[in-house]
Amino acid sequence: MNDQMLSNIRTTDEKNLMINLIEEILENIFKRDQKDYSRSPFSEKMKMIIFAEINDRKIKNDRKMMEKYLDELLLIVKKLPELKLTIAIDPSEDLITSVKNWTSKNLSQDVIIDFETKPEIIGGTIIVSPNGKYANYALSEQIDKFFTEKRQEINALL
Repeated sequence: MNDQMLSNIRTTDEKNLMINLIEEILENIFKRDQKDYSRSPFSEKMKMIIFAEINDRKIKNDRKMMEKYLDELLLIVKKLPELKLTIAIDPSEDLITSVKNWTSKNLSQDVIIDFETKPEIIGGTIIVSPNGKYANYALSEQIDKFFTEKRQEINALL
């Protein structure tokens, strides 16, 4: 499969958009009334990459080969491993790009980032790896730990 295509999928939301796009293309192969798949800039970009790959493979007019290619692509996208990050704010495009670049450089496998927003963690992050390992670096956790450890000292001051 096209690595450029897969490297453009950074988040779970983008992964789901890609799955929906592939499924819609599969449903509409060779129909006269083609659906307009371009719901978002991401979907439009990925649609262009998919059809460029179809053209490169010279399978544009072969329904069975296109279906086979799209089915394989769909399976690959569905199996992309996800790294769950819980953060306090909605991630900006810059944050998404920064996290994706860091994971690409520093992890042994490429992962999709599943961002979850929970303002109550105040700052930091909670991480769940694709294999289920859990790490809590939330600021709220550190504050709770600090006050739990210092409870007697704080009570003595009151």
